[in-house]
Amino acid sequence: MKKAVSVILILILIIVIILIGIKIKNRSQAGDADGKNKEYLIPIISTEIAERDIFRKAEYIGEIEPDKIVNIFPKATGKIIKNYCSEGDLVKKGKILSTIDRDITGFQYKNVEVEAPATGFIVMVHADEGNSVSPQQPIFTLYEMDKVNISFLIPESDFVPGIKDNELIVEVPTANFKSGDLKVTKIFPTLDPVTRSFKVQINVNNPDYNLKPGAYAKITVVFDKRLDAVAVHKDSIFEFEGKQYVYLIEDSVVNRKEIKTGLRDDLYFEVIEGLNKGDKIVLKGVYSVKNGDKIKIISEENPEQ
Repeated sequence: MKKAVSVILILILIIVIILIGIKIKNRSQAGDADGKNKEYLIPIISTEIAERDIFRKAEYIGEIEPDKIVNIFPKATGKIIKNYCSEGDLVKKGKILSTIDRDITGFQYKNVEVEAPATGFIVMVHADEGNSVSPQQPIFTLYEMDKVNISFLIPESDFVPGIKDNELIVEVPTANFKSGDLKVTKIFPTLDPVTRSFKVQINVNNPDYNLKPGAYAKITVVFDKRLDAVAVHKDSIFEFEGKQYVYLIEDSVVNRKEIKTGLRDDLYFEVIEGLNKGDKIVLKGVYSVKNGDKIKIISEENPEQ
């Protein structure tokens, strides 16, 4: 009796195993019909080659300086009766700044007036009312501000002989000022032995007097540029045996393509050989694929600088 039960249990177990096998086979066949077991496609992010402007440039910090510093002296010895300006005042050329009493015992002279020799800001008053003054001592110091100088340092490694011809972009945040129509006006002839830098100067018109001495300026020097260049993002490029490559996408297959590059900026390389505008390449995932792999594009991006 026990033997018969055991045989029945074994038969039932065999039937269950057969049924499970049939079910798995059916599922596999259904999966093939749905395409679930097709060849695996490597996911990548692609981009289309476009033309863009590429600039080789560098940024420097500059400081605004007055175009001219003028010390104003009295024309005669005497005592200041009245000063008509204070430090920080903007004065026009010809404005009376001070009146001096020239009275000397036994003599009587006409008072002397001190005039502003130029338009600018009074930055220092050297003598107050009641002080005695002479032509050897300045009463005021004035900064001429119709124009200002913006000075900055260029490291020796960045310096190029033709820098006076390079395009400059100057920004002064405190004055809401930005201009790209400026050129280097002066290069100081000596190299600073500590910073190994050349001092460079730009002269800027300042008709509204909103550029103030001591203010910070950002100077961008454009050393070279390529307009409408065929360009590739740096993330797309990889090196193999000392050469530069990208993965060109053709019919969902990636093919390694050698390129030659020229000018570059922070994000893009100019492509001078190997690619054309409109070519589609792998942007992200270049180290996940190899030559000849089939891929699936999950996203297409056009990163901007």
